[in-house]
Amino acid sequence: QLSGGDMARDYAILCHGWIAPSVRKVRASVQSRVNKQTEVGGQGKSSATYLRVMQHALKQMHALSLAGVSIRTGRCHQIRSHVSHVGHPIVRDGMYAALATFDSDLTICAHNCLHRFRLAFRDAKGILRAPVEPLSPELIAALRN
Repeated sequence: QLSGGDMARDYAILCHGWIAPSVRKVRASVQSRVNKQTEVGGQGKSSATYLRVMQHALKQMHALSLAGVSIRTGRCHQIRSHVSHVGHPIVRDGMYAALATFDSDLTICAHNCLHRFRLAFRDAKGILRAPVEPLSPELIAALRN
């Protein structure tokens, strides 16, 4: 199911900048590199990340967007590289945000603000299963503060 794109994965992210509500899909190839950032574009594997902007906020002089994200392909670092590629790195992402941004993010949250809250798949009997996990306490605290 994973390689066939039959598994749905839904995430919540808190990222930098105000993502325009019209940005609903990031389609770009993703190429993995051992112990390095994935490369977006070029010769990588096709992938698409779907965004739903839920809220914009201004916290400690940081413009932020809370977005729901869905993926079907699940390439290595796909969400992180795609949102950074369009100029909105995830809060506390030490690999895809500039070092100064990563360091200043401590005023918002101490943890990476990417959270998978739902995984949907069919079990061996073909029954749809979709467990849901509440947002992490750290992400909730970042949204409240």
